Amino acid sequence: MKVSHISRCAAIASALALVATGWAGSVSAGGGGAGLMNPGFTYQGELKNAGNAVTGSCDFQFGLWDSYTVGSQIGSTIQLNTVSVIGGLFTVALNDLAQFYPSGVPTFEGDARYLEIATRCPAGSGSFTTLTPRQLLYSAPYALGLLPGARMLGDAYQTLKIQNTTTQTGVPAGVTGEMKASFDGVGVYGSNELTTSGATGMGMWGRTYSPSGVGVKGTGVNGAVGVYAEGSGIGTGHAALYATNTNTGTIEPAGIAIYASSSSADTTIVARNSGTGDVFRSFNSAASAIVYSISNAGKVWASAVQVYGSGDLSVGGPITSGGTVTVGTLGAAGSTTLCRNASNQIAACSSSLRYKSNVADLDHGLDTVAHLRPVAFDWKGTGESDLGFVAEEVDQATPLLATRNAEGQIEGVKYDRISAVLVKAVQEQQEQIAELKARNAALHEQNGALEARLTALEQRGNAAPRAGAGTPAAP
Repeated sequence: MKVSHISRCAAIASALALVATGWAGSVSAGGGGAGLMNPGFTYQGELKNAGNAVTGSCDFQFGLWDSYTVGSQIGSTIQLNTVSVIGGLFTVALNDLAQFYPSGVPTFEGDARYLEIATRCPAGSGSFTTLTPRQLLYSAPYALGLLPGARMLGDAYQTLKIQNTTTQTGVPAGVTGEMKASFDGVGVYGSNELTTSGATGMGMWGRTYSPSGVGVKGTGVNGAVGVYAEGSGIGTGHAALYATNTNTGTIEPAGIAIYASSSSADTTIVARNSGTGDVFRSFNSAASAIVYSISNAGKVWASAVQVYGSGDLSVGGPITSGGTVTVGTLGAAGSTTLCRNASNQIAACSSSLRYKSNVADLDHGLDTVAHLRPVAFDWKGTGESDLGFVAEEVDQATPLLATRNAEGQIEGVKYDRISAVLVKAVQEQQEQIAELKARNAALHEQNGALEARLTALEQRGNAAPRAGAGTPAAP
């Protein structure tokens, strides 16, 4: 049969339920979950054939489109069979909205949506006839308050409260905000305009009772910032990001004020201050963590870190600093010498052959020591008197004992390496002593031989008769 277009229609959309609950699965016409509004909507229409109201059983197809004509269909088509039409009037419940949700993303987000209807009467006979025009879907009056750009005003304790009681696994959310524009923006924005002195209102506040939960969580993807805080207050008590924890906790670590976790090369927490105040300041009077950071590389990065008072800075993983590391107070009774390795890490000093190559005998000894000039001096910065060497003079004696900074300037003296030169000098000196001993022994032996010859000569001289004494001289 030939069916004309629908002359009158009305769509009553349960838009408030859609926004609050999202898609929760296919719900049969007549009810949703206990205590929850049905996430579908009903459609009422009048069907005529050649101007006459249709009565009978018909099949209907419903498709969601983004334009009054042409355009693109959203999701797939919902088909309802054997729908009762009485006097041209029919009512259907479109509850299988999963077909209108491509990839599970809700399509009723404030943009105009049009319903395209096709029918065949009687049911199960022939092909479907598409009715024209498409029907514009109207939202319920109160649902207009949830359209993009709308504002919700109120003087109640809570203007809007959203509660999620789902038992589904994963990461269910009470509020989800997404920013998909091509320019800067925020998914969820909180603002507090209280200016009264002493006011402690918050733009955004999160609380969790779950032992492993978080009050507010931000996730940054493709280099984006997960949680960004900016403060414009002047004076004390104005914090861009404020976190407090009054519980010692029963999980590890116990009682976290700020918890940051990263599994990529992105920075987990970034804090900047263009003024003269502190970039990051934390106070903790309990046995809990002030800053606890976990990442695959186990790193905490900051342009400057200071611990005030008598507090300790304990780090289980590496600390990477692109600037100067300042330690105000050192522990007592230490015996381990610290060095800087090839990766600019502070490490225990090592002299194992495992870390060395091109090992050769040292040729710096007495001659090098003879060119070193021990001096006494005062430090310019503190005026403290000290003794040592002048790095520039040491570099002239041997560059192996001098250090240079990043600009190539002579900076310091490898005082611990001087011991190797001194050992070499002592060895050379011992060789000279041994040589002198050998020469002394040879001279001693020569002197003994000379003394023996002298003694023999003296003995022979004493034994010879003197002239004029004893036997008369021959004529």
